[in-house]
Amino acid sequence: MLEVDIKKRLPDFDLEISFACKKGELGVFIGPSGAGKTTLIRIIAGLERPDQGYIAYDGKIWVDTRRRIFLPPQKRHLGYVFQDYTLFPHLTVYQNVAFASMDQGEIEALLKFFGIWHLRNSMPDKISGGERQRAAICQNLARHPQVLLLDEPFSALDFPIRKRLRQEFKALKKNLAFPTVYVTHDLTEALFLGDNVMPIVNGRHEPAWLSNQLEDVMDDYKWMGRFFDSYVPKKPYGYPASESQGRR
Repeated sequence: MLEVDIKKRLPDFDLEISFACKKGELGVFIGPSGAGKTTLIRIIAGLERPDQGYIAYDGKIWVDTRRRIFLPPQKRHLGYVFQDYTLFPHLTVYQNVAFASMDQGEIEALLKFFGIWHLRNSMPDKISGGERQRAAICQNLARHPQVLLLDEPFSALDFPIRKRLRQEFKALKKNLAFPTVYVTHDLTEALFLGDNVMPIVNGRHEPAWLSNQLEDVMDDYKWMGRFFDSYVPKKPYGYPASESQGRR
């Protein structure tokens, strides 16, 4: 289990978050831009230090400010997927994943699962953004991390690709045996993927924010329903009622 209880002073507010994420669980942090989500995930990764608090995984202390314990990032054995395609530009797709694992069977299985086996000999600049992000996820999974961190991994992608990657990741997460912490500002993504959805606003857990967002979505659906009632024809274009019935 990953356990986090940290505080950090930021320019506009204090980040104060406490949560736990079990093995096999996907915890999603959602909130507006500038809410502290990325800072939180960077603290878990060891790229930033909290002012107070602790982080532990399976009883092993990664951070304890009172005891002045700070485990460096390279010793936390993490997977970290950024939103900007962190691949080695001079290596092929296969070589990027092989950098994390020498198991050829595992590499092949990962690339085939994400539908990019046919691109294994391609360079990162010769494939699409969605394909690069698939390769980055494969690379991180091949490390067999203790904890997987994902910071807005699909936000830079077009909607059809983003939707497909969500579905692929949801199918994959059933087999993940480690805690996964996922950061997004996309409500649909959070609800679709998350086992535990935790809203952050101004550095704090704010359940009411999620309720308000859901109410806004319901209002949008009501508006869309009125639009369809007003503008979408109830009969096929160009056919009288009797003729359209005969063409069913």
